[in-house]
Amino acid sequence: MAIQNHWSIENKLHWIKDVNLGEDQMSINNHNSVAIIAYLNNMALNTIRKAGLKPTKDTFARITNKVNQLAKMLNIST
Repeated sequence: MAIQNHWSIENKLHWIKDVNLGEDQMSINNHNSVAIIAYLNNMALNTIRKAGLKPTKDTFARITNKVNQLAKMLNIST
């Protein structure tokens, strides 16, 4: 059961982070930078989910550089 739970987490979270956010391809060696990138990626995924969207490459492409849409997701007035 523990192994199934591990792979469930791997498939649901880490796969999305690897494929959609390219975490495995990053070549960052500084521990603090890695932690910051991981935090920002988690924040992005949670924001997208909270907005009722699916975290896919298409979703990221659709909202990239759209400050007003991102601010609306975060309930920030612009």
